[in-house]
Amino acid sequence: MYRSYKLGVFMFTVQAVSLVAYVGVKSALADDAPQPAAGPSAVAAPRPPPLVGTGSGTNARYSCVLGDHGGVDSDEARTATDVVCTELAKQNALAGEYEVRFGKLGSTLIVTLVQRSTGTERQVVISGMDEMLVAAPRLVAELTKSTSAGVSPSVDNVTAPETRTSLHKATSAGFSMGLLGATAVGVDPGFSGGVSLHLGFRMGQAGVALDGRAGGIGSGDNKLVLTDVGVGGRYYITNADMTPFVAGGVALSYFGADRGNNPALSGSGLGAYAEIGFEGFRTSRTGFIASVRADFPFFSLNSSNDGLYYYNYTGTAVTPPPTVSTYVVPVTLDVGIVFN
Repeated sequence: MYRSYKLGVFMFTVQAVSLVAYVGVKSALADDAPQPAAGPSAVAAPRPPPLVGTGSGTNARYSCVLGDHGGVDSDEARTATDVVCTELAKQNALAGEYEVRFGKLGSTLIVTLVQRSTGTERQVVISGMDEMLVAAPRLVAELTKSTSAGVSPSVDNVTAPETRTSLHKATSAGFSMGLLGATAVGVDPGFSGGVSLHLGFRMGQAGVALDGRAGGIGSGDNKLVLTDVGVGGRYYITNADMTPFVAGGVALSYFGADRGNNPALSGSGLGAYAEIGFEGFRTSRTGFIASVRADFPFFSLNSSNDGLYYYNYTGTAVTPPPTVSTYVVPVTLDVGIVFN
């Protein structure tokens, strides 16, 4: 019995030592294990910027997000973003969320408008935030049309940094010179050639023109001779780079009509004129112009016997032919080059 008691104590002691050793080894291993780095296990995704402006179209709503705008005052950037968002509604752009970003490069600003649903973006370069009132409608129009070329600049929406700028002063001047072809309604003078000079002053779509013309070059027996100086107004139908125009004014003119074997006609005085035409590349240094003009003189063309006596084949004086008076309307086609 004593031997059984000693065996029990021995077995209990072995189990106790084994348990203590197990706990000690486990604790040591836990201390040697690498500890996780402090902080969250993953970087949180950045939160999108807050909405800064909304506008409503006919059947849609728009939300505009202010994106990166380093170097630009935050208040001005938010206001400009709201201007863009309002313009989206005015032009009935595709509904959805848009982002407006501003980047500064020297003294200029690059404005980017992004349509988030499609990823389409358009840019415009401005010289200051005050130009956003001009740039915003153009930027939205470019995005709405979704063309790689964008919207061509016009005389009212070109921004200062653009090279082909038409950022005119209150009044801009242009000079043109061209070649003309002339004929007339009321007689049969054939055709003749000549030259024209034009000095124009433009303000927006309206302008004032000073004209000088000379014609009568031709080898035919019938031809129209003209010389005039005039002043008038001109109205451009659109502000586009290429646009038709209408014009009218008054002129001091001399017209003559050579009529072959018939007595020549001539006259001079004041008159009015009407003109329609087309002008291209108005935002470039050099453009072109083509027009058709009709003159309405306040006088008639008269023939003259020059005070000469006429004789028949026997040498007897006869009555000179009567004076002829005819009203004519000279018509000219003018094609020239414009220097802006």
